[in-house]
Amino acid sequence: MLVTPKRKDAQQLTELILDTARDLFTAHGVDAVSMHQIAKTAGVGQATLYRRYTQKADLCLELMDDHFNRFKNDVILLLEQLQLAEETIHTRLNALVRRLVQFCNDESALLHAIHATIAPLNCIETEKKSFFQFPPYVFLHGTISTLMREALDSGRTVPFDPAFNAHILITALAPHTLQHLHQEYGYTTDDIVEKLCMALINPLFKS
Repeated sequence: MLVTPKRKDAQQLTELILDTARDLFTAHGVDAVSMHQIAKTAGVGQATLYRRYTQKADLCLELMDDHFNRFKNDVILLLEQLQLAEETIHTRLNALVRRLVQFCNDESALLHAIHATIAPLNCIETEKKSFFQFPPYVFLHGTISTLMREALDSGRTVPFDPAFNAHILITALAPHTLQHLHQEYGYTTDDIVEKLCMALINPLFKS
């Protein structure tokens, strides 16, 4: 399909805005950067910026897309390698939890900005898209619940609901929760992985 000059200009403008936002977020932190600052630094009008992104969380979501796609590919490869190595479902689930916690820590600034903006809006505007409809949640829930269903079908677990347990595991990794665990309790990433597996994964499997 041919790309028209107008469409190419629009793509370049979007890339300029995203590159500017990424640089500012890296330099100053997501919370400290305003939409006005992004527009000014990129050399575009605020109206132009707001036509593309109505709020900072929308910018964060688009920036997160690329990061999450890489994470998604990493997870798929990790699980394939573990399966080829004939690792148990228990081991695969624990490895997935570790990779997920690492990702949430690495992307905590963007995730926090997205969550802080989307969550209040969802409480008052039912037409807003829920976090649970976004691709990251859909992929994670599908992947985790599929592994849990496989474990349940193997007969090596206690009775449980894979869809429910997958949801609880994902929501336990909300940005503010991880931040609180790090700052208030002093838990390291390894601590959080170990305690999550002890609380939500290990008890599912028969001794």
